[in-house]
Amino acid sequence: MGLQPTGSIPILTPSTGATPTQVNTYDVSLTVPLGTPGSSFLLGAIQVFESSLNVQGFQALIGRDVLKNCLFVYDGRNSLFSLAF
Repeated sequence: MGLQPTGSIPILTPSTGATPTQVNTYDVSLTVPLGTPGSSFLLGAIQVFESSLNVQGFQALIGRDVLKNCLFVYDGRNSLFSLAF
């Protein structure tokens, strides 16, 4: 995507143990198009950090900082979810 880092932070993960690793941070915004043409949910200027989740098949994780603006319902038995704004 050609993003330029805006800073860096130390993080702890299960793979780093007690030793933090330094990762780049980026300022991004999130836009989710809604059903009506021209309408969307916009969450601007959140700080995200890079990770190695892509080796596990993930491009990104949506955290509680985003979900606090939404209604998220997960139906595990039927492998379904819904996200409302």
